[in-house]
Amino acid sequence: MSTIDLTPIVVALPTLATGLYLTHRLRKRQKDAKAQTAPATKPKAATKK
Repeated sequence: MSTIDLTPIVVALPTLATGLYLTHRLRKRQKDAKAQTAPATKPKAATKK
């Protein structure tokens, strides 16, 4: 009776899930950063003397 060892799969699943979650958050943060930097550069340039 040979049973398939599920340990690698059980270990890999949370790692894969966190990896996907982190990349998703990074992409969202980059989008937010791009949206924020565009308007933020205008007031900075205006306040320069």
